[in-house]
Amino acid sequence: MTNSALKKLEGKVAIVTSDASSIGEETARCFSSHDAKVVIADIQDEKGRDLVESIGSCCCTYICCDVADEQQFNCIISWTSFTAMLECSVLSNKTFLILTCRLSSAIFAINAKGVASCVKHGARTMVDKDIKGSIICTANIAATIGSDEYID
Repeated sequence: MTNSALKKLEGKVAIVTSDASSIGEETARCFSSHDAKVVIADIQDEKGRDLVESIGSCCCTYICCDVADEQQFNCIISWTSFTAMLECSVLSNKTFLILTCRLSSAIFAINAKGVASCVKHGARTMVDKDIKGSIICTANIAATIGSDEYID
Protein backbone atom coordinates (compact mmCIF):
# COMPACT_ATOMS: atom_id res chain seq x y z
CA MET A 1 0.00 0.00 0.00
CA THR A 2 1.16 3.48 -0.73
CA ASN A 3 1.81 5.91 2.10
CA SER A 4 -1.21 8.06 1.11
CA ALA A 5 -3.49 5.00 1.10
CA LEU A 6 -2.36 4.13 4.62
CA LYS A 7 -3.25 7.64 5.81
CA LYS A 8 -6.70 7.72 4.21
CA LEU A 9 -8.42 6.80 7.52
CA GLU A 10 -6.16 8.88 9.75
CA GLY A 11 -8.29 10.97 12.12
CA LYS A 12 -11.57 9.68 10.65
CA VAL A 13 -14.39 8.19 12.71
CA ALA A 14 -15.80 4.84 11.60
CA ILE A 15 -18.90 3.17 13.02
CA VAL A 16 -18.90 -0.62 12.89
CA THR A 17 -22.35 -2.02 13.61
CA SER A 18 -23.46 -5.36 14.97
CA ASP A 19 -20.32 -7.39 14.91
CA ALA A 20 -17.89 -7.16 17.80
CA SER A 21 -16.55 -10.45 16.50
CA SER A 22 -15.83 -11.85 13.06
CA ILE A 23 -16.01 -9.32 10.19
CA GLY A 24 -16.66 -6.33 12.44
CA GLU A 25 -13.83 -7.23 14.79
CA GLU A 26 -11.28 -7.49 12.01
CA THR A 27 -12.56 -4.31 10.38
CA ALA A 28 -12.30 -2.41 13.67
CA ARG A 29 -8.73 -3.67 14.09
CA CYS A 30 -7.82 -2.74 10.51
CA PHE A 31 -9.40 0.73 10.69
CA SER A 32 -7.74 1.51 14.02
CA SER A 33 -4.37 0.30 12.69
CA HIS A 34 -4.79 3.00 10.05
CA ASP A 35 -5.37 5.60 12.79
CA ALA A 36 -9.16 5.81 12.51
CA LYS A 37 -11.28 6.26 15.64
CA VAL A 38 -13.68 3.31 15.75
CA VAL A 39 -17.13 3.15 17.35
CA ILE A 40 -18.36 -0.43 17.78
CA ALA A 41 -22.15 -0.57 18.05
CA ASP A 42 -23.38 -4.03 19.06
CA ILE A 43 -25.42 -5.91 21.65
CA GLN A 44 -22.55 -8.25 22.54
CA ASP A 45 -21.37 -6.31 25.61
CA GLU A 46 -18.57 -8.63 26.69
CA LYS A 47 -17.17 -9.06 23.18
CA GLY A 48 -17.46 -5.32 22.52
CA ARG A 49 -15.61 -4.38 25.71
CA ASP A 50 -12.96 -7.07 25.12
CA LEU A 51 -12.40 -5.76 21.60
CA VAL A 52 -11.97 -2.19 22.85
CA GLU A 53 -9.52 -3.42 25.48
CA SER A 54 -7.46 -5.33 22.89
CA ILE A 55 -7.42 -2.44 20.39
CA GLY A 56 -7.06 0.34 22.94
CA SER A 57 -9.59 2.79 24.31
CA CYS A 58 -7.64 5.72 22.86
CA CYS A 59 -8.80 4.77 19.37
CA CYS A 60 -11.84 2.56 19.92
CA THR A 61 -15.08 2.68 21.92
CA TYR A 62 -18.02 0.33 22.40
CA ILE A 63 -21.67 1.35 22.59
CA CYS A 64 -24.46 -1.12 23.30
CA CYS A 65 -26.85 -0.79 20.36
CA ASP A 66 -29.49 -3.09 18.92
CA VAL A 67 -29.73 -2.24 15.22
CA ALA A 68 -33.18 -3.81 15.12
CA ASP A 69 -34.24 -0.79 17.22
CA GLU A 70 -34.13 2.13 14.80
CA GLN A 71 -34.12 4.73 17.59
CA GLN A 72 -31.04 3.27 19.27
CA PHE A 73 -28.99 3.47 16.10
CA ASN A 74 -30.33 6.91 15.22
CA CYS A 75 -29.12 8.19 18.62
CA ILE A 76 -25.57 7.00 17.88
CA ILE A 77 -25.62 8.54 14.43
CA SER A 78 -26.96 11.85 15.71
CA TRP A 79 -24.11 12.47 18.18
CA THR A 80 -21.25 10.84 16.28
CA SER A 81 -19.38 12.76 13.61
CA PHE A 82 -18.42 9.84 11.37
CA THR A 83 -16.82 9.43 7.96
CA ALA A 84 -17.35 5.72 7.40
CA MET A 85 -19.92 3.17 8.48
CA LEU A 86 -19.59 -0.59 8.11
CA GLU A 87 -22.96 -2.30 8.49
CA CYS A 88 -22.46 -5.98 9.18
CA SER A 89 -25.58 -7.04 11.02
CA VAL A 90 -25.94 -10.77 10.79
CA LEU A 91 -28.07 -13.11 12.82
CA SER A 92 -27.89 -16.55 11.37
CA ASN A 93 -29.66 -19.78 11.99
CA LYS A 94 -27.86 -23.04 11.22
CA THR A 95 -30.94 -24.97 10.29
CA PHE A 96 -34.59 -24.56 9.47
CA LEU A 97 -35.31 -27.53 11.73
CA ILE A 98 -35.39 -25.23 14.76
CA LEU A 99 -36.80 -22.13 13.04
CA THR A 100 -39.74 -20.60 14.86
CA CYS A 101 -41.87 -17.61 13.94
CA ARG A 102 -40.22 -15.63 16.74
CA LEU A 103 -36.71 -16.53 15.54
CA SER A 104 -37.69 -15.78 11.95
CA SER A 105 -38.91 -12.33 13.03
CA ALA A 106 -35.64 -11.68 14.90
CA ILE A 107 -33.56 -12.71 11.89
CA PHE A 108 -35.56 -10.43 9.60
CA ALA A 109 -35.46 -7.54 12.10
CA ILE A 110 -31.67 -7.63 12.24
CA ASN A 111 -30.61 -8.84 8.79
CA ALA A 112 -33.09 -6.79 6.73
CA LYS A 113 -34.75 -4.03 8.74
CA GLY A 114 -31.66 -3.33 10.83
CA VAL A 115 -29.45 -2.96 7.77
CA ALA A 116 -31.99 -0.72 5.99
CA SER A 117 -32.40 1.43 9.10
CA CYS A 118 -28.66 1.88 9.60
CA VAL A 119 -28.10 2.82 5.98
CA LYS A 120 -31.08 5.22 5.99
CA HIS A 121 -30.00 7.09 9.12
CA GLY A 122 -26.33 7.01 8.17
CA ALA A 123 -27.02 8.41 4.71
CA ARG A 124 -29.38 11.10 6.02
CA THR A 125 -26.81 12.22 8.56
CA MET A 126 -24.06 12.29 5.97
CA VAL A 127 -26.19 14.45 3.66
CA ASP A 128 -27.40 16.76 6.46
CA LYS A 129 -23.88 17.30 7.82
CA ASP A 130 -22.24 17.38 4.37
CA ILE A 131 -20.02 14.43 5.30
CA LYS A 132 -17.98 12.93 2.49
CA GLY A 133 -17.54 9.28 3.33
CA SER A 134 -18.69 5.72 2.79
CA ILE A 135 -21.36 3.33 3.97
CA ILE A 136 -20.41 -0.28 3.45
CA CYS A 137 -22.80 -3.20 3.92
CA THR A 138 -21.34 -6.64 4.27
CA ALA A 139 -22.36 -10.11 5.35
CA ASN A 140 -20.75 -13.35 6.33
CA ILE A 141 -19.95 -15.86 3.59
CA ALA A 142 -22.06 -18.37 5.54
CA ALA A 143 -25.12 -16.51 4.29
CA THR A 144 -24.41 -17.71 0.73
CA ILE A 145 -23.40 -21.32 1.26
CA GLY A 146 -25.16 -24.41 2.50
CA SER A 147 -24.23 -26.60 5.40
CA ASP A 148 -23.76 -30.34 5.49
CA GLU A 149 -24.48 -30.45 9.23
CA TYR A 150 -28.05 -31.81 8.88
CA ILE A 151 -28.00 -33.76 5.65
CA ASP A 152 -28.25 -37.50 5.18
